Formats: sequence, structure tokens, C-alpha cells
Amino acid sequence: MTSMSLPSIPALLRRYGIRPDKNRGQHFLINDAVAARIAETAHLSSDDLVLEIGPGTGALTRHLLPVARHVCAVEIDPYLVELLRAEYAHTPHLTVVHGDMLKID
Repeated sequence: MTSMSLPSIPALLRRYGIRPDKNRGQHFLINDAVAARIAETAHLSSDDLVLEIGPGTGALTRHLLPVARHVCAVEIDPYLVELLRAEYAHTPHLTVVHGDMLKID
């Protein structure tokens, strides 16, 4: 599985000045090999639609996009939404939704 060519997760966090929010219990997946393995385990195909809840910095998203037909990523943190929208601006098969998954209809 080929991932999208993006900076490392720690580099993205530094670039956007983002630190984990302890009030939200944020812990970012930074190991690219683990993210790749998670995506492989899903056995996705080009027909699959993926709902990713809490994509954070997109560590897993970058591995889902090359194989899924479309990824809808729901993120509550406005700073992470900004990061995702900027980094994936030219990715038409990704929709980033700013909101609380527990409150979205």
C-alpha cells in the first residue's frame, strides 16, 4: 500500500503549532508503519466508502485515501480541521467535516 507523500506527523504538528489537547484526550498516531498496518488490515477496495472518526493529523487518512473510493473524516478540533483541509486541499475523494460525531445527523 502506498501512502500519500506528506510530511511526518510531528513535522505537521510543528508546522501548524498544534499540541495535543489534554481536555479532549488527544493522542496522535505518529508511527507511519502502524498507520499503514491498520489500513492494510481493513482490506479496503476502490469500491469502499470510509467514515473516519477523529482523523487528527491524517496519519491513518493518508493510508486510506490511495485504496478507498471516498473517505469522510469527521474531526471536532477546528485546528486539526484546518490542517486536514490545507494538507489535502487537492484530494477530491476526501471530505473533512468539522463537528462532533455524537451530534451530527
